[in-house]
Amino acid sequence: MTARAAPAAAVILAHADPDHLHRLVRSLEGLPIFVHIDRNTPDALFEQMVAGLPSGAEVLPRVRTALSSWSLVAAELAGLSRAMEASSAEHVFVMSGSCYPLVSMDQLGDELAPWRGHSRLVKVPVPVWYWNTRRRQDGGLSRFRYRHLHLGGQVLRIRGVNIRWPIPRAIPSDLQLHASSQWKMLARPHVQALLKAFADRPDLVKFWRTTFVPDESAVASMLASPAVVGDVAERVHNDQPWYLEWEEGADHPGWLTMDSAPAVIAAAEATAQLPGDARQADVLNMDRGRKIFARKFSTSRSMELLDLIDSKLRQS
Repeated sequence: MTARAAPAAAVILAHADPDHLHRLVRSLEGLPIFVHIDRNTPDALFEQMVAGLPSGAEVLPRVRTALSSWSLVAAELAGLSRAMEASSAEHVFVMSGSCYPLVSMDQLGDELAPWRGHSRLVKVPVPVWYWNTRRRQDGGLSRFRYRHLHLGGQVLRIRGVNIRWPIPRAIPSDLQLHASSQWKMLARPHVQALLKAFADRPDLVKFWRTTFVPDESAVASMLASPAVVGDVAERVHNDQPWYLEWEEGADHPGWLTMDSAPAVIAAAEATAQLPGDARQADVLNMDRGRKIFARKFSTSRSMELLDLIDSKLRQS
């Protein structure tokens, strides 16, 4: 399989664990791969991450990113833009350096064939219950209604509380706000529409720059808004092709170890999802259907499980 014929491209956002990054890139052999390594990563670690990186992986210009800020969206958009320029892939996966495929690349091509022109990502309308906090039971609307202050790309906080302008603002009428995840599968027409929308709408860029945690909402909200991206919004599906493990009340998914093996295997061997499979956009039911990636893996915690995935699921 050559890069030109590849069914997808991968944008990998990484900041640590050189060994797993190299393993991830090798597992995606045959796909065009675009790797962003956080500018905050120390130079010595950066050199380890790029040294010996398998051929076919292009290292992107580095952006200094910070949690909860626009910088994470900027890094993602830069990777998507380069994937459009440098590949003819019909889908682009946005993934972290701690992801890993549960299928071989030949299996991936079969999985993606029915999804041509369709995207898969978490897409749940806001307000949503899991964005409630002890301070605010508004389903996350305060993320958008207030301008959150940043300095050097970092959200300003005092004693764990975000600093924001006290006067609420109007949410752009063109936007249909949705909660999402940064890890997603985007069809080429959707990436093109998304990049054009951000280029043509500096007002929306300004809005997202002062939104809290925009990497969990900006892309999905833009793609869910016909007034922003046109009729491609009709082919953006609320579906999660990643396997993740969450503990109740946790802010982040847990690390995957051999204890997770039965669940990971079951997720990879479930019935494949098709674009016509019904799923209400306001329902968070992400366990349904076959998963083609999983997260989070690390060299120190997950080696045995990764070896099992390669031998049993990917047959490599």
